[in-house]
Parts: sequence; structure tokens; C-alpha cells
Amino acid sequence: MAQYLEIKSRHEDAILFFRLGDFYEMFYEDARIASRELEITLTARNKGTDHPIPLAGIPYQTYQTHAARLLKRGYKIAICEQISDPKKTKGIVEREVVRVLTPGTVNEENLLDSSSHNYLLSISSKKGRWAVAYVDMSTGDAHLTSSIGDDAPDRLAEEILRLRPAEIVVPSDFDPDPVLARIRASLDFREESMTRVPRNNLKQVDLPGVFGDASQFKDEPEKADCLRLLVFYVGETLGAAFSHFSGLTTYSVEECLIIDPGSIRNLDLIENSREGGKKGSLFGVLDRTRTSMGARLLKQWIQCPLIESATINDRLDCVQALTGNHSARQELVKRMSNVQDIPRILSKVSSGSANARDLVGLGASLEAIPSIEELARESGLPDRFCSLGDFDQIQVEILGRLSESPPLTITDGGLFLEGVNAQLDEYRTMHRDGQGFIDSLEAAERERTGIRNLKIKFNRVFGYFIEITKSNFGNVPADYQRKQTMVSAERFITPELKEKEGEILKAEERAKALEYEMFLELRNLVAGSILEIKKAATVLAELDVFVSLATVAIENDYVRPRLAVGSVLKIQGGRHPVVERMLPDSRFVPNDLHMRVEESQIAILTGPNMAGKSTYLRQAAVMVIMAQMGSFVPATDMELGLVDRIFTRVGAADDLVTGQSTFMVEMQETSYILKNATSQSLVILDEVGRGTSTYDGLSLAWAIVEYLYRTATLRPKTLFATHYHELTELADLYPGICTLKTKVLDQGDRVLFLHKVEPGAADKSYGIHVAELAGLPTQVLDRAKEILFELEKDEQRDLQNKRKRMKSLKFPSTEAEQLRLFDPAIHPVLEEIRALDVENLTPLAALQILARYKSRL
Repeated sequence: MAQYLEIKSRHEDAILFFRLGDFYEMFYEDARIASRELEITLTARNKGTDHPIPLAGIPYQTYQTHAARLLKRGYKIAICEQISDPKKTKGIVEREVVRVLTPGTVNEENLLDSSSHNYLLSISSKKGRWAVAYVDMSTGDAHLTSSIGDDAPDRLAEEILRLRPAEIVVPSDFDPDPVLARIRASLDFREESMTRVPRNNLKQVDLPGVFGDASQFKDEPEKADCLRLLVFYVGETLGAAFSHFSGLTTYSVEECLIIDPGSIRNLDLIENSREGGKKGSLFGVLDRTRTSMGARLLKQWIQCPLIESATINDRLDCVQALTGNHSARQELVKRMSNVQDIPRILSKVSSGSANARDLVGLGASLEAIPSIEELARESGLPDRFCSLGDFDQIQVEILGRLSESPPLTITDGGLFLEGVNAQLDEYRTMHRDGQGFIDSLEAAERERTGIRNLKIKFNRVFGYFIEITKSNFGNVPADYQRKQTMVSAERFITPELKEKEGEILKAEERAKALEYEMFLELRNLVAGSILEIKKAATVLAELDVFVSLATVAIENDYVRPRLAVGSVLKIQGGRHPVVERMLPDSRFVPNDLHMRVEESQIAILTGPNMAGKSTYLRQAAVMVIMAQMGSFVPATDMELGLVDRIFTRVGAADDLVTGQSTFMVEMQETSYILKNATSQSLVILDEVGRGTSTYDGLSLAWAIVEYLYRTATLRPKTLFATHYHELTELADLYPGICTLKTKVLDQGDRVLFLHKVEPGAADKSYGIHVAELAGLPTQVLDRAKEILFELEKDEQRDLQNKRKRMKSLKFPSTEAEQLRLFDPAIHPVLEEIRALDVENLTPLAALQILARYKSRL
């Protein structure tokens, strides 16, 4: 325990896996955490004493499964191994921490999601300037971005939420409130996943060459600090270098179509928002990639579409080239299946943890490159796909020397083929001959002793021995020397067997040592070409995504979108790519959408529940994302003026932890949209205002639509689905607002939802019919119909009275009487009219505006 406490004192922020024989043991608070998080038994040492020590343990063979769960929850783990041989050690076995696992620095395959990046991220700020840097140690990717101004914390918080880092590092004096408050709420972020580094430790940190010289950031110290944080932390944690990194990508958060994390979730872009899996998401539909690195890149493209038309068209050209060559595309699918996760293999090569199977996988990947280049050339793809590099020597060295299926460990031999090394072949022959001698000796001893079940066995503790059951003790020869007593047998050794054992084991040990040296040489050879291989892998991942997008486009009848200038969004025969895949027999009903600021900047969509309003809204947003990421789209035609941001306010959610109701969350999200949308944005609003009283909700919804229409700096394209039929009157007041409705076939006793969207306003909500489909009791439905009948009679009566009052309203004829209309005591709505900011408002113009507002006067 003294040894444990001394080692633990050097790793207080980590859970210490303390090796004791075949188990990793944890003590004190570590044991309590492990018991709770891993659902394992919490026991104790020194039970029955005044100071029992909490204890929990796991088998060392399965530690990675348990480590993965702890890492996912944000904990760090220090692996403490026995570094001296217990058989040769008197007293306490020497132990030391050999590896520290943290959520953002692991590179073991079974601790990572192959289709997702695993980011370690740092944040720094100085005098209103904010910077974020992040690296994936498992792939060698490094990125840096920054922002300035009052909204910088919000912008970077949004970017961090999109990236979903596994771990965050900040300076010790960093004030996290502006950024991390929102992250904690959205990511369920744990304090364990954030490390504070004393700023003094950063002063002496030199940036690796792949990140550039620190002098380039002399006017942006926050960026240099971000990179130093990562370099210091990785060095302290892993003792690792950045040799497998191909460079630093610097970008601005405004360089891509911004999709806030809520919209990524609401639109089911990466995972199904209801169940959390890949199935039922856009990624699930588009992902036909054959490599893990391709899948990761596809996720990036979905979450960060482009906003520059030339780059988008370049991507669309690649997809089109592949859709036009069926045989080459299919052959590329086969060839890409031979390519493994090259970036993560290179990461293991760089850190010295790659085994022989990793190198064989790399060799097979490099071997596939020439045929992939030829197929890319045949498909008419750009030159970068046709000239990936010459790696013949490396792949020949790997595949020509290593066994096809080598063992996982690199110290147990069996790594290299016969004929690769003469000395190795000699050792192996000596070992095989010795093993043959053992087999013949066993047969001879059975004959000599008459013991038919006599066996010569081997284990690493006792070496070779002769095992005889107790029933045959009477036949044991005098020259047998007792070695070990078992419950039902005895183990013996003979001078002849002992002598041969030494020869066999010596040859085996020399062979293993030689193979280990040969493997290290081969791994170092690969390490010398890491950057060149990494560049080729980047292009291969991109090609994998294009092949995937082309395959999906052909199979699902997608078309190439046309990019336009301006704010037009025109879709003919549009379909939701996910919903249509989930429906049997391809029963999805296509719909059109035509939005242009002058005619239909805002579309108010009405119709009953279950008629497809939400699907229609979401499919418009999803198709914009697909088009701007460089994918073909599910439609017969699509014309798109590029969008800079997509906002969605859909569904019902609350935040019980902070005491915020569903309606409060809805209003906060709507407020965020109104403050951040621009004239190039696409806004999706679904049933805003339904979480409060009818008049409150209607008033807010009305005002929100007017604000989106009237604010000159905004005027984003907006789709607004609602059950407030009163909002359709806005189309009569503003020329840029139009109405759409979902078509319903009302047959009296039966209602059919046709899932077709057409111009106009719905006159009914059919809520009782939907309730009937849901199986509400007949008594409830009948009573609801009676109440609805009475309410509709009252509403019709009120409407008729309003119309009578409107007809009797006589507008004043003299200028004095007209001016009197501007008295707010008479017409409070005039305050709203004044907010229109109409220049040179004359009494006559005011009367014309009043006429448009007559239904509200």
C-alpha cells in the first residue's frame, strides 16, 4: 500500500489501475468511482478493522472494455504495471505507470469510434480575442480557428459543440463562463474532462515544425497559447511527438455553412435524435464508404457544408464523373475495401505502438493504390486522385517480409516469413528439431515405462516436464526427478529432457529477439515516410466519400443541384432522403418548394397533424445541406442560392437541470435565431408559440413572422409551420409572404392525408381525427366533437359581427379628421404602424396602411 500511495501521489487526477497479478486493483476513492461507473463490486481490504480500505478490481485481460467506459465519461486512467519479473524478485515487485489514458489522447482502436474523430481541444483568450485549437492524436489532424468581438464566445461555443471534443485543456487563469456554460449544458460536460495547465508551463514550450514557428502568431498570442497547451499536455501525458501530423489547418468559422448543434440534432444529420443510432440519420443514408477515414470525412462534410460555389461545383463534378462510369465506380468500391484506416495506423507507428498486423494492413492499403489511381483516371477525376505517390518499396518490404496473419504481440515471434533472414531460419530449425525430439521422447518414454497416458508438457513457469497420473506412480523409473506435485498427478524431469529444454528455449528466445529487432527496423522504415503516406490517405478518404455519394445518388435517383446567384430556393419533386428510405414500397410523396425574397421570402404552412408539415420543413433544410456539401439531392430538379446558416426551431424540449420549461427553451432558441439570422440564412420554425395561452402564442408567432419580414438586414428565407390559421392573414398584408397547406381529402366520415403541399391556407386542423387514429376512448372523442361544434358556432358568430363592424367603419374625409386617427388613445395599433419606418408618411398613406390592418382594428 505504501508503494501504491507513492505512485498515486504522482497521478492524483487519474484513476490508477494498479497491477496485482492477473488483476488491476483500485483503492480508496478510485475504487468508489470504478464501482459506480463500471457497476462492479466494491469490497475492502482490512475488513473488520478500524480502517478498511475500499477496493475494486478488474481482470487485466479485459481492462480496455472497462477503460473505454471510464474514458467516455471523461475520466483519466493511469496504467501501473509490474515492470520486474515476479519470479526473480524478492519482496515487493517493482511497479511503474507505463501509460496514461485520457479521453482526448487515446489511439487504441478498441477505445475509439472508427467513424468519428477523437478531438483534444484547447481554448485561450486575450483581450477580447478568442482561439480554439484541436487535434486528433489517432489520425494526425490539427486545426486552429479564432474569433474577435462580443459574440466571439458564442461563436466558438457553437463550434465546440459541433466538434464534440473528448477532452478540453485551458490555461489555469482561463475564465470559462462565457464559453463553457453553454457547453456544459449541451454536452453533459464533466469537470473531469477539462484540465487546467499553469500558464508558466507554456512559456518554454516549443511548437513542433508541423505547426509552424511561434513568431507567426506574434500579433495573435491567443493562437500560440492554444497550440502550446496541446503540445505541453500531450507531452506530459503521452511523452509523444507530432511526427505523424501533416500540418496545421487554420480556418474561420464563417468559411462553411453554419449549422448550430440544435439543428444538427433536430435534422437527424449524424444520428437519430430519438434513439441515438446511425440508422434514421442523413449520415446513415449517405454512408456507403468502405474506409473508416472516409466515414469520418463524410461526417465532417455533413456538419460543415461549403459556402463557396466553385468548391461546391468541384465536388459535384467528382460525384457526376463517378455516376457516369458504372463499371469503374463498382471496381473502386472493391479496391477501397482493401484500404484500412491509414491515419490511425500511422499514429500508432509514430507512437511506437503499431504491431505487425497494423503494418500488414498498411501494406495491403498501399498495394491497392496503383489500381485505384488507374480507376480514378478512367473515371475522369482530377489529377490529385490519379497520382497519390509511389509506395512500392514500402509495401514490398512489408508484404514481402511479414506473415499474412502475424500475432498481435511483437515479442512472441512468428512475425516474419521463412527465407527472409538466414539466421532466423536457423533458429527456427533448431526449435523445430527440438520440438520433434520432444515428440519422439514422449513416445519412447511411454514405451519404456508402459504408461500410456504419459505426457510431456510445457509452461512458462516450469518449462518442459513429464506428467504422470497418481494411478501410475508405481511405474515411474528411478531416473525421474520430481519437479511438482499436483492434486491428481506428479510432474517430473530427466537430465536428457532438461538438456534439450535449454537448447529449445535458447533457440526460441534468440528467434524472438531477432524478430523483434527486425520488426523495429521495418517500423522505423515506415515512420520515415509518414507524411507522404498521410497525404495519400487524405486523398483516398476524399475519393471514398465521392464513391459513396455517387453510389447513393444512382441507387436513390438523386440529381445534381444547380447553384444560382441570389436567394432563390427552388425544388421540384423534393423528397426527404431519410424518410423515404424508412417507408415501405417507396410510398414517399414528392413536393415542390419555390422561395424568392420578392415573392415568397416567408412561407406559412398550415395543415393538420400527421399530414407531413414537419417532414416538408426538414427536407428543405436537409436538401440545402446535401447540395452545399457537394452531394446530389433527392429531387427532379433543385436550384439554390447559397445559404450561410441554417436555423431550426422544432420539437419540444426542456432543461430540467436549470429549471427551464419547454416554452422557455423554445423562446431562447427563437431569440438566438432572430439575433443571428442573415439575409442568406434559411430558418425553419415549427409550431412556435404553442407552449403558452392561445392569444400569447398567436401574438408572439405573428410578431416573429413580421420581424423576420420587416427587418431589412435580415429577411432570411423562412418556412413557418403553424396551427394558428390567423397567421395566414399576413400573406394579405405583405407581398413577400405566401401560404402553403397540406392537402387533405375530407370524405365526411373519413379523412385522408395526401401528404401533398400546395398553395393556400388550411381551414381545419383535424385534431380530433388524429386523436381517433391514436386510439382515444370513444367517449372522449364524442364529447370533443360536441365541444368543437359549439366553439365553432361562437367563432362564426364573432366573425360575422367583426365583418359588420368593418362594413360600418367610415373613413374620415377631412384632413383634420384623418390626423385625428393618429391619436394612440383611439387606435393603439398605430404604434405598430409607426414601427414600419415608412418615409414621409402622409395621412392618405396612413389610411391605406390602416385598411390593411382593418381586421385587427
